[in-house]
Amino acid sequence: MQHAAAVHAVDDVGQLDREVEELGERQRPAAQPGVEGVPAEVEQDHPQLSVLLLQRARPDHPRQVQALQDLVLAAQPASLVRVAAGRGQPFQHHRAVVRGVDRPVEREHGPVVQVFDDEVVTHGNASVSPGLARETRYPRAVTPPAAPVRDWDITVFGATGFVGRLCAAYLAAHAPPEVRIAVAGRSRDKLAAVAAELGREVGIVVADTGDDAALARMAAGTRVVLTTVGPYVRYGEPVVRACVEQGADYLDLTGEPAFVDRIIERYDEAARARGVLVLPCCGFDSIPTDLGVLWTTRALPRDRPLTIAGYMEGRGRFSGGTLASALGVLTAPPPPRKPRSEPGAGRKRAAIHYQRELGRWGLPLPTIDPVIARRSARLRGDYGPAFSYAHYIALPRIYHVGLALAGAGALVGAAKIGPLRRMLTRMNPPGSGPSPEVRAKSWFKVTFVGRAGDDPPVIAEVSGGDPGYDETAKMAGETALCLVLQRDMCKSTGGVSTTAAACGELLIERLQAAGLRFVVR
Repeated sequence: MQHAAAVHAVDDVGQLDREVEELGERQRPAAQPGVEGVPAEVEQDHPQLSVLLLQRARPDHPRQVQALQDLVLAAQPASLVRVAAGRGQPFQHHRAVVRGVDRPVEREHGPVVQVFDDEVVTHGNASVSPGLARETRYPRAVTPPAAPVRDWDITVFGATGFVGRLCAAYLAAHAPPEVRIAVAGRSRDKLAAVAAELGREVGIVVADTGDDAALARMAAGTRVVLTTVGPYVRYGEPVVRACVEQGADYLDLTGEPAFVDRIIERYDEAARARGVLVLPCCGFDSIPTDLGVLWTTRALPRDRPLTIAGYMEGRGRFSGGTLASALGVLTAPPPPRKPRSEPGAGRKRAAIHYQRELGRWGLPLPTIDPVIARRSARLRGDYGPAFSYAHYIALPRIYHVGLALAGAGALVGAAKIGPLRRMLTRMNPPGSGPSPEVRAKSWFKVTFVGRAGDDPPVIAEVSGGDPGYDETAKMAGETALCLVLQRDMCKSTGGVSTTAAACGELLIERLQAAGLRFVVR
């Protein structure tokens, strides 16, 4: 049997680039019988054969995935990608690269790429098609099993609320036409009203946090659940459980440390085992900080301990749902132990201080953001040999510090006094929020001061418009789209993760394209 064979042994990203360039300059190799290392059974099934050996390459590198796509397209016709499992990288990482290549190529040229696992017996990986015996003693060409067919790509749960409606509107306006969107909540009539506003065909899913069967149906019918139903410490766990059990990725807008701690403890292991990504804190809590820290580390040498502090400035207003969540956090009893979400190492005690590089006073900001940044450092493992992060609100004058402390004390006191707490809730009921005119005047900026050892500081910024609503909808929407459109390029394949650890660089690129500003001074 004659074959048009092109064999490429890829060891690094640079070699991939050279291979792509060379393919554009040379003729395909002359036809030759067989390709070394490929069994006859495979050759019979694939008479036109292009073999790509992934050996010691970096399959998590976005540029490599693009180069692989170019390589496969340039080498047409191709029908086989040989994955050399066990040669420096776990097989599931190679599989992610192959799928990252396969899907865009398939959209243009049909199903031309298949996975070739040369260590089927050793790995017994889930990517081996059902029906292939595990005791197979020679390599087989296998196609990764298709994911279960689901009705929707993204389901916005809580779409009739103020923030949920904004998230649904953002996705309706910015998701590609092929992305299937659904809105979910308790009232079919209210969901229909939301759907009618979106200017796009969307599905309607009736579900309630008190109905486990309905949540299971919702999760089983979608690839990603974006839930805006809070407070999450009260309503979030049933949704997480349904997503993990039904194999749907999950993301939310929580800023509640107790909730994040709980889902890590109860669902991280199961989510990892099932390949489900659970991403809390995908809004203003905590994407600007989480991705801003990642952005700052890219401007620092990472062979020394890294110390980063974030200084937040902005203008905005609470919605009723956000206020309800905040009051719930302020009145919750303290946790009986250190949260699992926050590693013990790398903490830095925060204190009021004057930041000379910025000309601002820094007041410690007790949000979940430092917890998330430190978890990202632990999960990624590339923030230097040691890492610390502290989070502050930046104020121009010392008397502003006094005013901020007084205001925070008053809010905490009101939250703990029943009549005052109820009055605040009546003034800002869940489902209400600031007008478009007010949101248009809102903005945020987080400035990061990063140091590597004793080196001079690096100053970076993340900034945007209305933080609590318009930009939160953008952040959550782009995270959901990243999971749908670029899931195979994400660094994390499952577990309770963070945006920086799961899809950091990909999401930064998406948010930059959507209008958020990431800069280094």
